[in-house]
Amino acid sequence: MSAWFIDALDARAGIAFACYRTPDLSLEVPELDRPAVHIAAPHFMVERLSSRTPGFSAARNSCQLGVFLNGGEVGFETLDDLVEFVRRTYVSGGSGDGPSGIGVRPTPPDLPPDGDGDPGPKSRSPRDESAASVMSMFEAFRRASGEQVLGTYVGDPMEQTPRRTVAFLAGSQALPRTGPSIASDPGTLLAMAVSQIADALFRHCPAHHSGEELARWWDSVRALGAAARRLGLASRMLDGAAGDALEKAGGFLVKHHGRLLVDGAGEPWVAQADRRSSHFGLLVAFWLLFDLPTTLVHLMSDAAPQVWIGDLWHFDGGGSGFEAGDRYEDLAGWPVPQSIASELGLIEANHTLADVLCRALGSPVSIAPFDEETAAILLFGAVHLDCTRAGASWASSRSMVASEWRIAVAQRARLWMAKQLPQRAFAKEVETIIGSANEVRYA
Repeated sequence: MSAWFIDALDARAGIAFACYRTPDLSLEVPELDRPAVHIAAPHFMVERLSSRTPGFSAARNSCQLGVFLNGGEVGFETLDDLVEFVRRTYVSGGSGDGPSGIGVRPTPPDLPPDGDGDPGPKSRSPRDESAASVMSMFEAFRRASGEQVLGTYVGDPMEQTPRRTVAFLAGSQALPRTGPSIASDPGTLLAMAVSQIADALFRHCPAHHSGEELARWWDSVRALGAAARRLGLASRMLDGAAGDALEKAGGFLVKHHGRLLVDGAGEPWVAQADRRSSHFGLLVAFWLLFDLPTTLVHLMSDAAPQVWIGDLWHFDGGGSGFEAGDRYEDLAGWPVPQSIASELGLIEANHTLADVLCRALGSPVSIAPFDEETAAILLFGAVHLDCTRAGASWASSRSMVASEWRIAVAQRARLWMAKQLPQRAFAKEVETIIGSANEVRYA
């Protein structure tokens, strides 16, 4: 039996060497003088090689030798299937070194010993149509994978392969890029995602309030606020679950990093009478996310959150925030709650939105069926990557025009996610191998 077998694979680098052959890596002397192929990120184009020698050389460096399952090699029926396997292991692993794919972990949270650093169990939002649309795409992929059966092969004595050699042949099922569209305003869902990311970001505030780490943290905070304002989410972040999360997040930051807000930002109002506001934590969160001047914050502290949008409307010339030129770098600077990362199979701490998006799109089967909050995080990440146009102003964030614009943006982001999702579903055993790519570590 011949199929496409991998000679060497570096999952995190997106590099593989393969050959159309029988499963011979368990032999003492594999046949090297056979044509082979080389596949590499980011384009995953197939490069023809005259022999398998470069693959075996790569296996002596960062690449692993072959891909095995229960002692047998894993082969692929077609070269397209093999290329898709390599691409997906690369995406699932974070598209490069480090959890965020850019080689740098986010700053560990400075969690206090009194337990305030634990954000607690996730709140459950009502079923949302936008979330249901996202969830249905992943559910369809899991069903398709469950229908696949991994073939088993035992070496034929008439071939050069000994009978004890076992191989597993992976076929695939093509998936359509269809699914329910988004027809209702996802503003509340996206606002909840921003609030959860802000809560995690505030809890990851550097312990030392100076230096490069603090500068990167401030950039991430301002970029998140700019993304929220561009989508017209400010008014949706004032009440409900989103407002509660921001109130708690702002209060945590003031309690454990108050000196940063006074000295680091150079604004003394935090330590003064504005603490009398019943929405002090929410006020702090808005001040930091939207880069508001202290004169406006003083004005807002004497009013209920419901009228803040009017104050922000009259504020002109600031609050635009900051966004990095590379949207993916924004995602790599935004931590997500550990409860959501765990739901997506990312057990280690300090994972970012870039990590969870890569994990979900690269290995849908490896993640547990998730809820609306996780769907909100994924949709917000896709919207941020795909939306390049300016959105609603402070005043029009709840208008019909802004609502229709968000629906269009979310629908386009959902289609982007559908295109990024795997177009072929393998058997669960192979999907598990793909999902383990994020656990690969170099010595």
